[in-house]
Amino acid sequence: MIEFRELTKKYGDFLAVDHVGLTIETGEFFGLLGPNGAGKTTTIGMLSTLLLPTEGQVLIDGEPLTRSAAELKEKNQRGHPGILHAPGHEHGRDHGVPGAPLFHAA
Repeated sequence: MIEFRELTKKYGDFLAVDHVGLTIETGEFFGLLGPNGAGKTTTIGMLSTLLLPTEGQVLIDGEPLTRSAAELKEKNQRGHPGILHAPGHEHGRDHGVPGAPLFHAA
């Protein structure tokens, strides 16, 4: 299960994602729909840990998701394939983020 609790992202005074609450059960498909600038990409960025929320949290099977939760990300790849890892995108550098790998291939 993936859960967003009061997920919020601010860039200075600009509110990009405003206290989103969402539960996605294991095996369910979901989509984010909305106009340009609605916060869809920012929300997925927080789910992938490429972005950190200003407030709130993402939970995977009840456990908080953080950039340093490697074992949780590996568990997520097995239980929810494609959510946090797409083949060929094992490193944040693939997404324009410099530095060390953010995820590890299982």
